[in-house]
Amino acid sequence: MEHQFVWFELASDDPTAAKKFYQDMFGWDMNEMGGYVMIKVGAAKELGAGIKENPGKGHIPSHWTPYVSVEDVKTATAKASKLGAKVLHDTHETPNGIVSVVLDPTGSPLALWSPLPKK
Repeated sequence: MEHQFVWFELASDDPTAAKKFYQDMFGWDMNEMGGYVMIKVGAAKELGAGIKENPGKGHIPSHWTPYVSVEDVKTATAKASKLGAKVLHDTHETPNGIVSVVLDPTGSPLALWSPLPKK
């Protein structure tokens, strides 16, 4: 499943209003989990989405970030940087995987993601 979109995340200045809009617009099922909203889009099992508070509120507008699967996040982040991307959040571990966030050369955010190694 490498190099495919696996997740979308909305960093919103108003997550409550965003949640209401997307529920009303598309009828998406949403569950709140400690300040994070998990979105179930149709019957998709491999592709999902979430809504969170915009960490750049006041400096960066609300925005969607697509997550693309890669074999090695550190290697992919270095490649993106060599190709002109700006690294916003360097490689780090989350509860669901290893991720970095870059701005592509046109200024669009992109997250690079791989699952945690199996123990």
